[in-house]
Amino acid sequence: MFRWALPFDQDLAMALLTEPLQFVVPVASAAPAPAAPVSGFLRAWQAQRQVFDALLGLQAPLEQAAARLANCLGAGGKLLWCGQGGSEATAHRLAALMSGLAQGDGRPLAALALSGEDTSRLARQVQALGRPGDALVLLSAGAPPAALLDTVRAAADTAMMVVAVLGPASEELAEECHLALCLPEAARARREEAELFLGHCLCELVREQLAGA
Repeated sequence: MFRWALPFDQDLAMALLTEPLQFVVPVASAAPAPAAPVSGFLRAWQAQRQVFDALLGLQAPLEQAAARLANCLGAGGKLLWCGQGGSEATAHRLAALMSGLAQGDGRPLAALALSGEDTSRLARQVQALGRPGDALVLLSAGAPPAALLDTVRAAADTAMMVVAVLGPASEELAEECHLALCLPEAARARREEAELFLGHCLCELVREQLAGA
């Protein structure tokens, strides 16, 4: 029987036996990762950033409001702060800041906050405490603006100046004020954050005005 075989090469055989084995595994193409859902935190941050960018347009009227309030205090008047809902708490915070309860630097300023969810009660407090030459600082970032009309009109009847920080749809209330800063359209929480920011800026600017007088 015929048998056919390749010539035997001992060196080649040893090389094959000692050569390390290599395995090639095909790599599947990676599928694109699904887009991560936008978290509630990121949505809030983006919304707040949009609102605060829009606040740049209020710089001039804010500085004008600070000058008027500084003139009121410099002439011996006082500031009555008020608001409803979350704005009431902000009014108390800012009045305390100005009168020196929340900070130790600078002289205390004549500022106090009115209390009461009942708008008729706020109006009566304005009538009882307000004097000609005083100023009412009204905060209404979230409350229905029409509810505060009686309070503003009571201030006008007392010959008080009215400065306000208002939410959207406050045209009627804004017309009753001497100077109104109107917040951009946004969720109520974002507007209340902007209201507090503007309030802090207003307090600082008033102090700067008085220090430079």
